[in-house]
Order: sequence, then structure tokens, then C-alpha cells
Amino acid sequence: MSDDGVGVRIIEQLGGESRPSPRPSPQGEGEHRIEYLDGSVGGLRLLNWIEQANRLLFVDAARFGGEPGECRLFALNELLHPEPAVPGLAKPGTVGSGSFSLHQTDLLSVLRLARQFYRVPPTWLLAIGAESVQPGDHLSPPLERALPRLVETARRLARRLATG
Repeated sequence: MSDDGVGVRIIEQLGGESRPSPRPSPQGEGEHRIEYLDGSVGGLRLLNWIEQANRLLFVDAARFGGEPGECRLFALNELLHPEPAVPGLAKPGTVGSGSFSLHQTDLLSVLRLARQFYRVPPTWLLAIGAESVQPGDHLSPPLERALPRLVETARRLARRLATG
């Protein structure tokens, strides 16, 4: 898992919290629902989920020049720009790398396909600076120490985005 699994760890901690956000929708149609999904192995299976969502927030380790545990929020247009703001999200053997396999579809590739063929709601990435994405079973010490703060940041951001 190494630091590449920080998004999974955050979603695991938030997973038991799938529930309505605290405020009703502006139209008075009830509450927005926040659902936490581990999309780390979703690949192309995420396309239907993407199309059905009202808003999306992905949480993932990324190389964007930040320190380990530093967070930065990126909008969809920043991610899919020809020179993406977060180049570390395109993994070798994926659409972004020029060699595509349906078994190795990274987040940027899924988002590009979704935008081309489906409806894509307002979408953001909470990018988390990683110390190491080498194979491993544990987060690096800086990310392990930052995990409670990262979980709270993701929780607050999801609630804020859900209400508009």
C-alpha cells in the first residue's frame, strides 16, 4: 500500500459515515447524501458511479510538489488540462502514459473517458503529498502522523461540497 494507499485509509475511516449532510438542499428537497467509496480498484467500473453522482471528491496520493501529508484541492479542469496539475496520477501502462490496458486504468484516464462519453458532475481531487509510492504495507511516518488531520479535512470538504 505505502503512501499510495492514503486515500483508501481515509475512505476506510470515513466509510461508516455514509449519511446525509447536515443541511437541506437549497431547493428544499431534503438533504444531500454523502457516500464514501473506495475507488482504488474501480477502474472503468467507476464510470456509472461518476455519471450518477451530483458532485465528486476523489482523495488520492499525488506528486504535485507538496510535502508529505500536505493537501491541495484540484478541480476537474486542472486535472484534465493537457499538462495536468497533478502529473503523478497517470500511472505507467495507462491512457495517460500512451500504453493502455483496461486492467490498469488510472483516475485521470477514467475521468477523461467519463468526460468524453458520459455526464460528469462537478469534480475535485483532494491530492495528498506522498513521501513514497513504492510497494509496501504501511503509510510512511509523516502520512501516518497526518492521517487524523487528513480524515477530518476530507470529511469537512465533502460536507462543504455536498451542500454547495
